[in-house]
Amino acid sequence: MQASEFEYTLQIGVMGVFHCFQIFAQRLIALGEGGSIVHISSAHHKWPVKEALDYNVAKAGAHHLALSAANELMWFGIRLNLVVPGWTLTQGELRLQAAGEKARAALA
Repeated sequence: MQASEFEYTLQIGVMGVFHCFQIFAQRLIALGEGGSIVHISSAHHKWPVKEALDYNVAKAGAHHLALSAANELMWFGIRLNLVVPGWTLTQGELRLQAAGEKARAALA
């Protein structure tokens, strides 16, 4: 993996989340009525998979960013809910699952 690819994924996956939180939180604070932010996390924040280094790190970073932001925003009456869905069947997940099955079969 090239450093530029890694940085690009972090810019989108972590800094993008940061900017969204910041913009929305500033508006809620200005209104002074509290509110709620919902962040959809990923199972990859806790279970990194092979060949997804940048994605795994971005998801872990965004997840921890949400936890930290929740701690900061609660003092303004703003709740930050973190939703962590289970595995979702996508082409990427099928590719990773297939690679894992091949590796397990080779060890048997």
